[in-house]
Amino acid sequence: MTIKKLSVQNRELLYYDWIPERFDSIILAIQGLGACADRWTWMAEYLSAKGIAVIALELDGFGESPGMPGYVKNFDVWVNQLGLMHEHLKSVYPGKKIILLGESLGAMIVTRYLESADADKAVLLSPAFVEGKVFSLADKMKAGLGILFNPKLHITLPYKHRDFCNSAEGLNYLARSKRELTRVTAKLSLAMMLLQGALKKDIANIRTPVFALQAGKDRLVNNDATKNVIDRIPSLARYKRYEDAYHSLCIDANRETVFADIAEFSGT
Repeated sequence: MTIKKLSVQNRELLYYDWIPERFDSIILAIQGLGACADRWTWMAEYLSAKGIAVIALELDGFGESPGMPGYVKNFDVWVNQLGLMHEHLKSVYPGKKIILLGESLGAMIVTRYLESADADKAVLLSPAFVEGKVFSLADKMKAGLGILFNPKLHITLPYKHRDFCNSAEGLNYLARSKRELTRVTAKLSLAMMLLQGALKKDIANIRTPVFALQAGKDRLVNNDATKNVIDRIPSLARYKRYEDAYHSLCIDANRETVFADIAEFSGT
């Protein structure tokens, strides 16, 4: 699978796409922290077979994006990328329904964008509105010092593959992938923390119908605190918790159940 390039307003966007011959809806997918856009392959193949197009945007700092891996200037860069691709898709596919979908960090980016923009629908997978206790005090001190003195200092993410999923296929994908990041810069860590704070402040502005999904065995996110944030979304249309699922719903063992729910919400 080859990544594609698109120039929008003098900004290069990288993406993968799965476009069926006939479709009425497009899902614009945004990945999580450290992930690359081809993690959406299973979901995209499932949905495109049901007549839903999928565009997976590669965020700056991740996957095949240019520049330093794990580095981004600020979270507005991500939100701007999403906005440019969303507006581009609306112009290229007039009349098609566009659903914004994000997992973990990607769900946060979608949420932030929707606080000042509208889409037809949105899907939030394992939104990382409130992190679990994954970073040690030493990690936080290193990140803090890095932000002050060396923003490009790399910090190892304190996650293991089994924290993401409990699927043999998913674990094999994570083990084989050469583009999934295990380290990010102090600057990117700051961008994520600031994004968490910013979106909680303005979440009541969202008007787009939202489907929020949580994993019952999430080791990366504080589920109860995150659910409290989800409940503040005034346009929340549907909520579901998958009790046996791990954080990365798109590659976990019950992923096809998740995909079927997404397809149903998308209107098929």
